[in-house]
Amino acid sequence: MRASLDAFVDGLLRPTGASLAAALAVAVVTITALCLAPLEPLLASGEMVVSHDDEYAWITAQVLQVEQAPPSGRAVWVLASSATREALASTEALREGLAQRGAADSVTVLAAGGLGPHEALALLDHLPVSAGDAVVMEASPRNFAWSPARLQAHLDRPRLPLRSPTLDAGARAAGLAPPRRPASLLLAYPDFWSARLGGLLHLVTEAPMVDFHLADQLAPPQPAQWAALELRLVGWGRDCMAHFEQNAALYRMMTDHVAGLGARLFWVQAPRNPAIVQRLASAGAAPERPACQARIQALADELGATLLDPARGVQMPGAAFIDHAHIIDPAVRSAFTDELAAQLSAAP
Repeated sequence: MRASLDAFVDGLLRPTGASLAAALAVAVVTITALCLAPLEPLLASGEMVVSHDDEYAWITAQVLQVEQAPPSGRAVWVLASSATREALASTEALREGLAQRGAADSVTVLAAGGLGPHEALALLDHLPVSAGDAVVMEASPRNFAWSPARLQAHLDRPRLPLRSPTLDAGARAAGLAPPRRPASLLLAYPDFWSARLGGLLHLVTEAPMVDFHLADQLAPPQPAQWAALELRLVGWGRDCMAHFEQNAALYRMMTDHVAGLGARLFWVQAPRNPAIVQRLASAGAAPERPACQARIQALADELGATLLDPARGVQMPGAAFIDHAHIIDPAVRSAFTDELAAQLSAAP
């Protein structure tokens, strides 16, 4: 091994015909070994997390860890975007709130910015969900606003390097075309790996931890940026109505998967800045948003999912948000967490 490494370095620093051939041979052997090697342990270790906000590598590590070492007792699995994560005080606070009510023994929160229903399906295939568990999936207008083109782009270049037959089936039900992938994880998800080459350094150094409350590091939007955030909320309502059925197909697949495991399915509404929502409603600028909410409720009723809206039970001023969707007030986070625990516990 030492001789091969010396030959590789020599080929880089003092290139000759022989040294270049040796360097090329080492590179080919290394790449071949990576293609053939089982890379799940590397992903599960968290070594491929390259920064404190590398959310998708982080939740990949989390889901593979719990897949290998499932929690005991009744579990609650939360699959959501950063809006719901930032509304929680912590994973432990939600677990304590549920445990005090006798509703759960463990809680796992898998959340990342912009997590969509397709990515929730990929995560579900790797979660050790058992009968009696509760799966909590975010279901807001934004989650139903994915266009077919965006969904297909995410299937082609996924943010999660996770194989998922359930996602493939859901994608086909939504009229999409899941790609055929090579057996090698390296070749199957090249975008994930190429964006994290620096993670290989963590084989000899310590990988960073991803912060739970990333919104605490955000700068407040400038006045001109608030208008863009308002347009984003308007667009989510409009796109939800335009693309509802494609996304509903993914939620139907999710419902079937969870029911087949004997678990209960909950949908949760992500909080939104009420000051912006009220201003848009007063101006008549977001007429599709309430219509989208009604369709989500009707779909939940049809599929037997319990739709929760913890924000309705919490005093939530606009000043509690850093922007249109992310809470930064610790007291509001605690109140939201307690209300979510109460609603989950009270559900039949």
